[in-house]
Amino acid sequence: MAVEDAGMKWNALVSWFGPSSFWREDLEGSGESNETLLYIWLFAVIAFIIIGILWEFVCWIKNRIRIAKSRKIGRRKSIESQLRKNYPDLSDKEISNFVGLVDKYQD
Repeated sequence: MAVEDAGMKWNALVSWFGPSSFWREDLEGSGESNETLLYIWLFAVIAFIIIGILWEFVCWIKNRIRIAKSRKIGRRKSIESQLRKNYPDLSDKEISNFVGLVDKYQD
């Protein structure tokens, strides 16, 4: 009895997630089973999840690059403001050269 109930639940699950009845009847007539349709849908769902995870990973990497660039810009402005405050006699070109050296050797 339990085996029959499990079979009925399996068939209900396959019919719920399978394509329209037209295609299901066509596949049933050609000898394909509803189980094959379930495996196709299962593969599609798993592939969609994997693609989603990969997309999130790519977005995470892009975000980390963006954060690193913004920190570099913030660090550069901080160094410039400290130099202007502590050494008001430096020219813009000297400050720019110094900040460029710091950027070059700090990263």
